[in-house]
Amino acid sequence: MGSDFGVKSHQNFGIIMKMNHDKLRWLRKKRWYIYVTIGVIFGIVDYYLQALLQQNQPVSIIAIFGVWIIPLLPVALYESWASRRITGTILASILTWSTAIVSYYVYMFCVLVFFGTVSRPELYIGHISEPYYWTNVSMVFTGDVLGGIVEWLMVAIFGGGVLGACIGFLYRLILPKEQSKATLENKQENIKE
Repeated sequence: MGSDFGVKSHQNFGIIMKMNHDKLRWLRKKRWYIYVTIGVIFGIVDYYLQALLQQNQPVSIIAIFGVWIIPLLPVALYESWASRRITGTILASILTWSTAIVSYYVYMFCVLVFFGTVSRPELYIGHISEPYYWTNVSMVFTGDVLGGIVEWLMVAIFGGGVLGACIGFLYRLILPKEQSKATLENKQENIKE
């Protein structure tokens, strides 16, 4: 049963191989930009998703952390296929999660300052003439934004690295050896061109 899954998943990735050769080459060259874009988009979406998930307490702990698999799985699978290296999968996973974390906190800060929130009205830019406005903004920026980024980047580096390694390792185990060799030979021919 496990080998059937490997053949089936490789056939799905084989669809990508049948794409126009130029498109495939473009996609491989630009894939790191795509990973960053996925991270940025997910960070913004996660800002709203966290608020939604935290309303339902029993489900929230699993869902809050489980939702981070959503951007990682397609990135890690594609990178496993494209690079055939576990280190490439690890780096792609770390990059995607790190970008999502930075995006989340930068977006949170922008919402607080430019749109305002009920919970922190003193940070809204319309209150710029208030005497302690810049003190409040700088404290939130250094404490919540930069502090949150540094704290969660450690999770992204360790967690993204471990999950990326697991996905890359499992992908290599599931992929049949003959198909792996054929793909590697095709890749070497593409490099020669």
